[in-house]
Amino acid sequence: MSLKLRLILTTALVFVALTISAESKTRVSDFLGIAKHRNLDAGVTTEAKTYFQTEIDKTTKRAFSEKNKSYLENKIKAIESDNKIPQPYKAYWKTYLLYYTALYYKDVVKDDNKAEEFIEKAIANAKSNLANSEDYALYATCVSYSIQFASRIKMLGMSDKVKALAEKSLQLDANNVRAYCVLIQLNYFTPKFFGGMSKVESLGLEAIKLPIQSDNNMYAPRWGKYTVYDLVYKYYKSSNKTAEANKVKTAQKQEFPN
Repeated sequence: MSLKLRLILTTALVFVALTISAESKTRVSDFLGIAKHRNLDAGVTTEAKTYFQTEIDKTTKRAFSEKNKSYLENKIKAIESDNKIPQPYKAYWKTYLLYYTALYYKDVVKDDNKAEEFIEKAIANAKSNLANSEDYALYATCVSYSIQFASRIKMLGMSDKVKALAEKSLQLDANNVRAYCVLIQLNYFTPKFFGGMSKVESLGLEAIKLPIQSDNNMYAPRWGKYTVYDLVYKYYKSSNKTAEANKVKTAQKQEFPN
């Protein structure tokens, strides 16, 4: 690869990371979940029971709205000391909250050094607790966010790493909408020169067909699908496909009415 092309690619990766970061600032609860979901079971839509994701989302939303990171810190401590939560889910939600702590330092405190410190903690925790599809999807999300803090040399391979982790997640569970969410975000924010936007529609329409979560365990994560709808909608709008965009928005409102 020529030096010029390497510099272009590096700039593109910085753009991807910073754009995702900017998006996350305005979607504190939507980026990795929303408070209430509906559960699709045999074609029938019913009001979902209370999931742990709901509790987590309330914590992250309160931390950002009140500009108080202690909500995140205290929630991590509460999870670690709660004997009712199975160990794998303790590790998962700790990673999730460390990720959000990085977002907090980046977007609220405006401290890139602390943001990098906490996303590295999230990555380390995720990497040491890789057991299933959900773990790989969250790990991929953390690595994707960390691109903006990487050196130019390290940055060149990170996009491929994010893609590989998300694909590994899908190998373990082909119905994991969070893995799709990672891949769609990566493609959506990649400049068109490097293939950006080329897979948003195909991946997005596949993901929309999937359940929010096939595992009904109350501690299983439920983030991602709302964001998939958003990105497919924005893709259609930017492509002047108004009818398709409206169809996606209608479907999103039906699945997420609140």
